[in-house]
Amino acid sequence: MMDGGGVAALWKQHNEHRIVLTRLLIWADYRFFSGASRLLIVMNFGVVALSVYLFWKILNEKLAGKISVYGLFSLKMLIAAWLFQWMQYEAIAWGLNIHFFLVLLLTLACLLLLHSTVRSSRPNRLILAAIVLGWLAIGTMANGVLTLPLVAVYALVSRKPKGYVALLTINAVMSAVVFFYGYSISSGSGGFLAEISANFLPLISYVLLYLGSPIYHLVDGGSIGFVMAIVASLFLVITSLLVFWQAVRRPSLHSLDLALLFFLLFVVIGAAGAASGRLLFGVEQSLSSRYLPSSLMAWVAFALLVLPRCEILSRRRKITSLAAGILLLVLMAREQFKALRPFNARLFEREVALLAVVLGVHDKDQIDTIYPYGDGRKILDSGRDAIRHRTGLPGRLPYRQLNENLGQQYTVAPPAKPCRIKRFEHREIGDAEKRFVSVEGFLVCPTQDGRASLVALLSPSMEIIGYGSLYQPSSQGHAALDNVVNSKGLSINFKGYALKSSVAVNDASEVNAFLLVAISR
Repeated sequence: MMDGGGVAALWKQHNEHRIVLTRLLIWADYRFFSGASRLLIVMNFGVVALSVYLFWKILNEKLAGKISVYGLFSLKMLIAAWLFQWMQYEAIAWGLNIHFFLVLLLTLACLLLLHSTVRSSRPNRLILAAIVLGWLAIGTMANGVLTLPLVAVYALVSRKPKGYVALLTINAVMSAVVFFYGYSISSGSGGFLAEISANFLPLISYVLLYLGSPIYHLVDGGSIGFVMAIVASLFLVITSLLVFWQAVRRPSLHSLDLALLFFLLFVVIGAAGAASGRLLFGVEQSLSSRYLPSSLMAWVAFALLVLPRCEILSRRRKITSLAAGILLLVLMAREQFKALRPFNARLFEREVALLAVVLGVHDKDQIDTIYPYGDGRKILDSGRDAIRHRTGLPGRLPYRQLNENLGQQYTVAPPAKPCRIKRFEHREIGDAEKRFVSVEGFLVCPTQDGRASLVALLSPSMEIIGYGSLYQPSSQGHAALDNVVNSKGLSINFKGYALKSSVAVNDASEVNAFLLVAISR
């Protein structure tokens, strides 16, 4: 978009997806917030909040007047806590994953809008709103192309007026044609049906683990969590089928139940789609934190489907329901407290990955810490674009100047003093990388004003031959690094990249190091 690609750049395929809405938000983040992902992360939480609101609306319709006000309020708070769980941190704390949340919100909203036509005095407006949201869904993820078709089938099954069914069907076909026009299947992928026929049982296992991943994380993983996740998913699937059989016989009375069931079907199909493209990484990949938004919302939909049918909510079973709620809260709290653990090591690895992107280093394992399963060359191209446009982290100082300063004479600005390198190791990265080697070690640095973010590695002739990110293991994170920089004689770990040719001709003991202070970010 920044290069003048316009609508074509928005519509361009991203893996199997067309992330139009995500790209628009990224553009807005670059335009108004310097690409710091602030807008995207806030939007992640905002979309989750809207999902909570929709589930609250469903809860009110199903249980208002049937349980006490306090019971209803408690369930609402439980839904909010469940959907904001930290176990999905890779999705909710990473702005680029907003399409995971948008496609779920838009699909749920479409189904609820169609359900609401039953009691609305202006149903035509609701149908048009559902169609608009369905079209927006194809600009989120690949499974968004299923939103309008599923809503059309839901309209048919729930016996909505034939005109609505026809209108939704036409739009479902049109949206699919638009989505797949010019669409290309990723190389190495045989397609969804081919994957089913070749790996049926592993695919089923993947889908069951995908659905049961919240249970896996709640019991802290392991073999027990693995089994419990599969058992819980089987329970969800079998029970949902039984409820569907009951609801489909009297659809006019179970319109809301059918909407929830079709939302569950959407999540299951999405899980199967993910399996078809990710199964080569193993079934355990289905437990990834970034996939949890779908399964977390699926379990809320399932609970709202089943709980009104259970006696556990009756006044005679207050103790049972209270005990179940407390147990769930205890498990959730234990998982939530993980958010308080220091993420220093993980953040450090991501900073090294940023260094790889800025320098154009083909270090796939490192870059995977910020762009898992991404195309390394495209990611490096994006880094160069960010530097050129001075957007995002690569476009900030000192990062945007690092590559052009390689091989240049380093000018020492008083009162800067060199660090002493106490350990220096280097290794080859891989066949794809011809220019750089990976380096790491630790430094002993003198007092220096300002906050250091990087270390410049210099040859004996004071030419810049590489850079490293700094890391001090501590529960205080980067604040501890400030203390280290201002505490003479303490060690700082570093990891980064250096020019292969320079490391080959210089003895490690002759490499100099100066801390770089991030001036204008």
